[in-house]
Amino acid sequence: MITISMQKAGKFFGEQELLRDITFELKDNDRVGLVGKNGSGKTTLLKMIAGELPMDSGSLAIAKNKKLGILHQLPEYTKNATVKDVLYTAFAELTTLAEQLKDTEEALKKEQTRELLAEYQSRQTRFEVLGGYHMDVEYQKVTKGLGITEEEAAREFSTLSGGEKTRINLARLLLEKSDILLLDEPTNHLDIESILWLEEFLQSFKGSVLIISHDRTFLDRTVSCIFELSGKTLSVYPGNYSYYVQEREQLMRLREKEFAAYERRKKELQDAATRLHQWGQAALHKRAFSIEKRIERMASVQRIKQDKRISANFQDARETGQDVLTVKNLSFGYRSENPLITDLQFLLKKGDAMGVLGKNGCGKTTLLQLLLGMISPKTGTIRLGTNCKIGYLPQVVSFENPREDVLQTAVYTLDMGEGEARNYLGKFRFVGEDVYKPIDVLSGGEKSRLRLAFLMRQEINLLILDEPTNHLDILSREWIEEILDEYTGTMLFVSHDRYFIDRFATRILALLEGGYQDYPDTYENFLRFQKTREAAPLQKQEAEKVPPVKKANTYLQQKEQKRREQKARELEKSIEEREEALAALDEEIQAEATNPEALLRLTAEREHAAAGIDALYAEYDACFSDES
Repeated sequence: MITISMQKAGKFFGEQELLRDITFELKDNDRVGLVGKNGSGKTTLLKMIAGELPMDSGSLAIAKNKKLGILHQLPEYTKNATVKDVLYTAFAELTTLAEQLKDTEEALKKEQTRELLAEYQSRQTRFEVLGGYHMDVEYQKVTKGLGITEEEAAREFSTLSGGEKTRINLARLLLEKSDILLLDEPTNHLDIESILWLEEFLQSFKGSVLIISHDRTFLDRTVSCIFELSGKTLSVYPGNYSYYVQEREQLMRLREKEFAAYERRKKELQDAATRLHQWGQAALHKRAFSIEKRIERMASVQRIKQDKRISANFQDARETGQDVLTVKNLSFGYRSENPLITDLQFLLKKGDAMGVLGKNGCGKTTLLQLLLGMISPKTGTIRLGTNCKIGYLPQVVSFENPREDVLQTAVYTLDMGEGEARNYLGKFRFVGEDVYKPIDVLSGGEKSRLRLAFLMRQEINLLILDEPTNHLDILSREWIEEILDEYTGTMLFVSHDRYFIDRFATRILALLEGGYQDYPDTYENFLRFQKTREAAPLQKQEAEKVPPVKKANTYLQQKEQKRREQKARELEKSIEEREEALAALDEEIQAEATNPEALLRLTAEREHAAAGIDALYAEYDACFSDES
């Protein structure tokens, strides 16, 4: 059954068109991920579906008797309402029915009439059908899954932070038993355990779900179709996020080949028409006009705009010793009776990339503050190795003078001239007018990218990151990851982004209640280890020496992937150079339009050059095929 049908919907803000001809259908049990750059209109589309924003064109139909819930809505509550009060608003009809049943029971004690008995039976049946007898069970299930403790449930809702309110609102929405869920960044402010619980909830949810998310692993595990908003229009990819990425890359390569062939053919015809006109004969003029008409009838091939890679490397730093960071018997807590960190110890070796994991509030950011010397431990020692120089990327990036523009900040921070600073910023996609933007108008992703650009000039050999991808869209996350791919030093980071963790972590430090787990291998193998050791005791004095479980051929696969990517970049450069040479030949052919002998030679050269470009494109495709 179709639950949502949108046909040719459009939306303007003032004179600016944001969405055009948006058409899709959502059926029962569909799980769809909505992706696109920040500003592409994702949240606007959700609000249009929910009826919060009017459409400027098109139509929208939602199936009758289907209850729709949208995450970002934050209803008004009374000032003294507790978190539990807010959550129980999800059971408003059940609560009302329970009160009516109680009143009817009291009335029946006084007088048992046929009408009262029928009314009581009707209400009791409705109460049972709506799950009234399981209300408290559902409450406990959702609050436990999203990490809402009894202490938090007793707090006044108005005192919570924005992130805490969003998490409570998600819990309320899940308790409401909607038929259609519209979720805008549901994993923000959730730790990994809560995200895993939400994934399981959505997998078993009986209804339709449309999710905006920048969490790539979450999308892979929860959706079976991707809607992409790009260039004001919507494209549909039937599959999870990984399938979408693969299909889009293939589409881009195909479209690029089609565009190059189209441009070459168009230029060949235009040059032929120009030569025929130049020869001046009436019959040739007629033939030239015929060719020009043919050019007009050619189907246009549009190029898909691709973002350029970030082309910068970290400044070479002095070599550290093998022991980069030594932590022994570290303890810290704001209250002595309930310390956050107890007897923590680990040794970070040169080249390690340690991912620090744990529930919200377990002390991850506190650990980073201890390592950076921002706060002092209650007990224990932290020792940096020889020649160790730390670079730190905080969760919320700030700059000393936020009203200064990007260029002036770079000139001051990097001690460069304006020309050199502009060239350097261009490597990080700060180009054109972007360099004159004040720092305080940059997005979170742009600020993180700028901070990393500055860190890369500081000869760092220990990089500490606190939630580097938090609140960033997918494109910004990929930009940050591109930069970090070039880093060869030691790294320690806190993250809830499983895609990021899996990509970079070579070992895992899990902060747990009452202890910690230092696991010397990848995140994927850490998850396998956890499943086999669920009942294992936690370490308090020394991390258990866990034998690493090697991922089959991971190193070789990564090395092969990097080789392919390097070859593809070299081929792109060769293709560009050959295209330039081809353009030069075209100019020479035009100049020799009255010289048949030269034209014969140059045309043969051009055909050979074009064939060479086609061969390079074939090699380029092979770089991305499974068989290569």
